[in-house]
Amino acid sequence: MSAVPIVFEEGFQRDAVKLIELPGDLADALEAESRPLVMRGSLDDNVVIVTDRKTYAVNLVETSNTVLLVRPSADAHTLGVHSVLGCHYEMIETVPDLARVRSLLREHEIGVNDLPLFFDDMDGAGLRFDELADCVQASDAQIETALDLMDAIEIRGRWFSLSVELVNRALSNVLDVALSCGFQLDRLPVDEVVHELQGDFPELLIKHIVRVFSVGKNYDRDAKLDESAVCRQVAIRILLEEPKVPFEAFMTRWQLEAPGLMTPETDMLRGVALIDESVRSRTVMYVPIESLPSDPAKRFEALFSLKQKWAYEDLVAYLSDLVAFGHPLEPLILKHTRAVQQGAFYISRRSNKPLK
Repeated sequence: MSAVPIVFEEGFQRDAVKLIELPGDLADALEAESRPLVMRGSLDDNVVIVTDRKTYAVNLVETSNTVLLVRPSADAHTLGVHSVLGCHYEMIETVPDLARVRSLLREHEIGVNDLPLFFDDMDGAGLRFDELADCVQASDAQIETALDLMDAIEIRGRWFSLSVELVNRALSNVLDVALSCGFQLDRLPVDEVVHELQGDFPELLIKHIVRVFSVGKNYDRDAKLDESAVCRQVAIRILLEEPKVPFEAFMTRWQLEAPGLMTPETDMLRGVALIDESVRSRTVMYVPIESLPSDPAKRFEALFSLKQKWAYEDLVAYLSDLVAFGHPLEPLILKHTRAVQQGAFYISRRSNKPLK
């Protein structure tokens, strides 16, 4: 094979072309034009690209060798260099910062005194879904999941968060109606509950509360209340009054205030509260997952400032939102922790303190 001379073209510019390395599924989607790829972010954000279901970070990667982009010259006897690259962009699936959804909706929170919003003109209150999508670096499906996880409510096309006080009051009234009318909590007649509360709460709110606290967040005519979700909310109500309480006193009150035949178990507190055994008498501390930093390193730092050692199940309850759906947590845990006592507990990888 004869050698072909390579020459720099007239008007040559360095980095005139940008290269992006795409994951296989994105390359296939782009070639098939099956769905749009959208860039999201403000001027202060690192850019991300989203599909309908996933979010990808766009990172600039330096190459170890200079890349020359060439093309045949007009005389067909030489190759002309029209750009030189020392880096390229890569797209890595990432976990979106969905805390921004919570932050945005917190500005549009419905409290106990705001029930007229369910009936009156909203006057700009709430956020449309497209307004959320413009502000949050996440795919539409991920934003929808975040709205569901934070139990946001949609009223006439606008999204709101509900204050914990309103949720507690509405749930308490639903449970009181069930008790006074003799309704079974695993076959709760929703329309009858709505009828009993129609003078105090909007139908949309009651149906929303029942859905939130139903198994699978779903029901037809009758709802099966989720024992774990209901008991956890009762625990939240107690801990909001006293964020740190002796374990025995907390358990006594929790069992007393849990409805019907529901039985509170400490496993239900994971992701909501911690049982601190580092002191002489055990205490329960209110630590909701949404109160912790969204940055992984800062999240682990905050967790280990609360407890020196963690059981695996307790730890993962505070980490589930840090990895993309379907991805394992183990690499993240291994990066920031080390196992001790034959794997029974995890401590900070940076810790040099003796275990208590």
